[in-house]
Amino acid sequence: MGELLNRWIAGLACYYLVYAIVMNVIPRKEYRVYVKTFMGLLLIVLLLTPVQGLFGKTRDFDSFFWTEEMKRAWNEIRLQGKAGLNETKDQYFRYACQEEIAGQIETLAENMGCSLEEAKVELKEEEEITVKSIEITPKSGAAEKLQEKLAQVYGIGKGDIHVNPAAS
Repeated sequence: MGELLNRWIAGLACYYLVYAIVMNVIPRKEYRVYVKTFMGLLLIVLLLTPVQGLFGKTRDFDSFFWTEEMKRAWNEIRLQGKAGLNETKDQYFRYACQEEIAGQIETLAENMGCSLEEAKVELKEEEEITVKSIEITPKSGAAEKLQEKLAQVYGIGKGDIHVNPAAS
């Protein structure tokens, strides 16, 4: 809890430092309104970060935003598909999404102190991008904690996250 509070305070200190620098560097006063709006939204996210822990909302903001961005891109591709996008591009996009999510999983594992040898993701065949299953092969670290975190972040059951034994 103390580490979380320290990171939160450090984040707020960095925010105010960047805010002060940016506001003094802006050459025209007309731009200040836009910068203040953006910085205000960023401050809201910074302030809500510890609050989400108090209410049991442990889903990572980064993972949420990346997932939402991929869903938005997927919907754009699907709309283009109705206008004549061929199957090869659709498959390529699905592969790119799988690789991006696998990269997110590896980063999340590193942040949790778990080293992965491999992460594979299978997506559902639907209009929206949703994760069907995840397969991880850990090198070291607590794979069970990672499995629980992945279930929370991607909204799938622990049974859909397969942990392979570490390769010797």
